[in-house]
Amino acid sequence: LARQATAKTRKARRYAGRRTLWQITGDRACKGCGRDLMDPVGGVLLAQTAAGASVVLGLMRCARIWFCPVCSATIR
Repeated sequence: LARQATAKTRKARRYAGRRTLWQITGDRACKGCGRDLMDPVGGVLLAQTAAGASVVLGLMRCARIWFCPVCSATIR
């Protein structure tokens, strides 16, 4: 349980960092990370993994490993 709580805290910190990045960056890719749609016609899909976790599909990622905390964790 302690590991899960630590992981949840780290994830919340990464997403808070990305929200801050949206406000301070001039990089267009980072401003749209997790916000812009990949396909405006198809929209966003909400899905559930076999483990029971919810995921959002169809949102752009900036893939800036040295800049974005969410993309950095995903790529690592």
